Amino acid sequence: MKAILIDPDNKTITEVDYNGDWQTIKTHIGNGCTTFTGGMKFGNDDMMMCDDEGLFMSGIPDEGRQNIGGIITDGMSGPLVGRVLLLGPDDDEGETVDAKSEIIREADDFFTVDGERFMFIDKNAPLFNKYVAQFN
Repeated sequence: MKAILIDPDNKTITEVDYNGDWQTIKTHIGNGCTTFTGGMKFGNDDMMMCDDEGLFMSGIPDEGRQNIGGIITDGMSGPLVGRVLLLGPDDDEGETVDAKSEIIREADDFFTVDGERFMFIDKNAPLFNKYVAQFN
């Protein structure tokens, strides 16, 4: 089914195929992800899935993690770190369906998901480093 992969390091937004197996969410997120969480839910019930330990683990070499960027929007207490997988909601039988959100790419560092404006945060940006320092 249709899912959307948002990669802050490459500033790309790509449609990908999600096979419905929750284990493959970690593979799409990458960077050694072992646990994931729903980072943000939209009005159409689409959900952004992200590395649950992304902010904490970013750049810890003994854990095999690379220092990676993130995304943020107004009202978030901190960024979603690493790649984010946007999935559709579950149907009446508990199976995930296609993502329905409209994504519009704006200027280099911005994009919108169903009208919610996001910003890519570079892994070396002072704002990003402020959040990482709180967790390391």
